[in-house]
Amino acid sequence: MWKCNKCSAINESEANFCAMCGAPRPKAAPGQERQKPEPARAEEHVPPHVPFEDKAPRHKRRWVLPVAIVLAVVLIAGLGAVYM
Repeated sequence: MWKCNKCSAINESEANFCAMCGAPRPKAAPGQERQKPEPARAEEHVPPHVPFEDKAPRHKRRWVLPVAIVLAVVLIAGLGAVYM
């Protein structure tokens, strides 16, 4: 909020010109300058620490799903061939 020097209108906005007469906003006295707030910084995402023993082993049983899919396809194809 600031007061115009030309028409003495009180301006609610932070605009650089008066809403009533269009006069430029008066300069602030030394030490009274407007300070813009610092933009908030996004904090870095840090994943929670998980002990090595609690992690699931990724190298074991990778073959289970592909083998199950192949067996299902062979079973369906075999049953389709038998009933045709």
